[in-house]
Amino acid sequence: MSDYLPQQTSANSAIRAGVMLVGHGTRNPAGQSEFRNLFKQFEQLVQPTPSELAFLELAEPDIATAAKALHDRGVTHVLVVPVILFTAGHAEQDIPNAVYEAIAPLGIVSIGQTAALECSTEVLALSTTRFREAACTVKCAEGCSGEVCSSAALVMVGRGSSSPEATEKAREFARLRWRHTPTLAMQSAFIHGQEPTVEMAMNDCEKHQVATVVIQPHLLFSGLLMDELREQVKRRQEQNANQRWVIAETLGADRKLAEVFAKRAHDALKSFTRDY
Repeated sequence: MSDYLPQQTSANSAIRAGVMLVGHGTRNPAGQSEFRNLFKQFEQLVQPTPSELAFLELAEPDIATAAKALHDRGVTHVLVVPVILFTAGHAEQDIPNAVYEAIAPLGIVSIGQTAALECSTEVLALSTTRFREAACTVKCAEGCSGEVCSSAALVMVGRGSSSPEATEKAREFARLRWRHTPTLAMQSAFIHGQEPTVEMAMNDCEKHQVATVVIQPHLLFSGLLMDELREQVKRRQEQNANQRWVIAETLGADRKLAEVFAKRAHDALKSFTRDY
């Protein structure tokens, strides 16, 4: 039996709840593989509750396919767990609309949708780990003293959004993250839609007398954006041999991330079963 979800989802035997884990989607095979690996861990954690994975776009299975799979497994009510960093258009409109269009013809009822990750403690901790994996020496990786690292600058890179609320949340995440690994300088940067851009932030970092500049993408999985960032960092290193330029990995298919989504599913389904 799962550590998270009760085996019986409802006292009403005619009701069977299921979960759909929904990612944004990418054409990049590595990114797709990471999401599938995350789902495998999530699926194990929520058993015996039926679960399926879906991509909003750019990859298969899509939401309609996942909904049909849940229907074929006897699911009557579905909880959507979006694998999304910040609340914006995808979480507020695109995913809910696509799910409704998929489940309505099947007679499946929506239980609701869990929240985006935002600035959760678990994600801040995982992001901190990614920084240390990229930037720290063996000696300092054993335990950070919490003092300002005078030899490094940090650029937290977000995807970028047209939503002012999502943009401010990304900036807030960067500020909170910086407290875990204080550096001489830190700033947020965005790939699309907002400033400063990554190039602007890199130019600013060159002005600081630091030995290492850490470019940390706050992204969930590999993909085209990550490939572009790697090229930017590579070019900057070639142009500036006086500083060490490194890029941190994405959050990735980490067990701790799967546990966050499973816990959210548990809490939502527990509330649902109380109503029945």
